[in-house]
Amino acid sequence: VASSGLHQIDLTSWKYRGVLFSNDSLTSIAYCKETKTLAVGGALRLHLLSNNKWTYHWVGYYIDSAITGLAYDNNNTLWIGNILSISQLSQYGLFSRISGPQGLPYANITNINFDSKMSSVWFGTSMGGVRYGSVDIASNGGGVNYVWKYYYGSRWIWGNKIISIVSSTKSYNTVLITDSGLSVIEFTQWTLEKKADHFQSLMNTSRHLRMGLAGQCEMTKFANLATCVQTPDDNDGLWTSMYLGSQAFRYAVTKTEAARSSAWTSFLAMEMLNSVTGIPGLPARSFNYANGTLSGDWWTNSTAIPGMAWKSNTSSDEIVGHFFVYPLFADLVCESDEEKARPIKLMHNIASYITKNNFYLIDYNGKPTRWGVWNPSEINDIWSWGDQRGPNSLQIVTGIGT
Repeated sequence: VASSGLHQIDLTSWKYRGVLFSNDSLTSIAYCKETKTLAVGGALRLHLLSNNKWTYHWVGYYIDSAITGLAYDNNNTLWIGNILSISQLSQYGLFSRISGPQGLPYANITNINFDSKMSSVWFGTSMGGVRYGSVDIASNGGGVNYVWKYYYGSRWIWGNKIISIVSSTKSYNTVLITDSGLSVIEFTQWTLEKKADHFQSLMNTSRHLRMGLAGQCEMTKFANLATCVQTPDDNDGLWTSMYLGSQAFRYAVTKTEAARSSAWTSFLAMEMLNSVTGIPGLPARSFNYANGTLSGDWWTNSTAIPGMAWKSNTSSDEIVGHFFVYPLFADLVCESDEEKARPIKLMHNIASYITKNNFYLIDYNGKPTRWGVWNPSEINDIWSWGDQRGPNSLQIVTGIGT
C-alpha cells in the first residue's frame, strides 16, 4: 500500500506490479480468506476486490472520515477505523457504526488488528490501545462476555500513539508498538488464590508496610521501584484498616500462621494510632518518629509516647475504617476473650468519645476536626453539609450500633 496505489510483489522473483492505481491516498489493507475479498482503505474511499472486480464506498457516507485501519474478524466482518469512529461492514454488505455511545472508549484510530487466538479486535489510537473481546481464556475468547478495554498510560504501555499491533497465534499475547517503545499485553488464567497471593507478595515488601501501617510509596525515579520512599499519608489509618480487613478474611479462609501474624502486625499499628494521641477515642491519621519524615500538615508531638509524632485532624472516612475493621478482627482473628477485648475497647472508645462530644470528633486542641462531624443540627441544617447528610448518618448509626 502506497500513496500512489496498491502494488503486488512476487517474493520469488522480487518483481512487482501495480494492482490499483487511484488518486486516493491509500493507508491500509486487509484480506478475508473465507470470502476471498481484498479491502484497501484510503482517504477518499474503501476499495473492495472480489471475483476480480473492484467496487468502492465513498468516505463521508457510511464511513465518517479518512480510513486509518482495516481488519477482518472471524465472522468475515470488516472493521474500518478513522479518527471519529469505527465502521463495520458485514459479509452481506451491511454497514454499522460504533462510537462513544456504543462503548468505544477512544477514537482517533491509527490501526486495527484481529486476534484470532482470543477472537478479539485491537485498535491502535493516538492515545493508547483499545480491545473489544472476551477475557475468557478457557474458551479462547468464545464470543461470550465481550467488553471494551482501554490500555493507556505507563501502567500498560510505553508512549501514547500506537503505531502497530501484532497478536500471537500461539499464545495469549499481543504486542503494541508505540512511538516510544514496545509493550506486551499478556492474558493468563489465575485462580482467586493465585491472584490473592500475587498481591499479598507485593504488600509483604518494604514498599507498602511502614511500622505496620499500609501506605503509599513514592518513587524518586519514574518506574524504578528501587527508588521507593515511604512517607506518611493523611489516610494511613483508612488504608491500614482496609488491609487489616483483607488479612482477617485471609486468616478466616486459610488459617495459616502467616495470615494471623500479618493481621496482628497491622492491628498493632491501628492500636498505636489510638494510643499515640493520648486521648482515648481519638485516633491519629498517621504516626511516625518525631525525627522522621513528617509530610504534610497537622503534625504534633506525642505526649503519651515520647519520641513519636502523630497526624491530627482525623476525618470521618478514617473513623469509618476503624468502625469497619475492629468487629472483623475480633470475630475472625482473635481467639481468646483477652484478645477480643482489645479491638472491642478501641471501638467502644471511639463511639463513646464521639457521642459524649455531641457527635463531633474533638481534636487535641479542643475543636472539632474538619470532617469529624455527625451532629444532627449541623448535618441537617447547614447547606454545605447537604451532600454528607446520608453518608454521615449511616456512619454514626452503624458505628454506635456495632
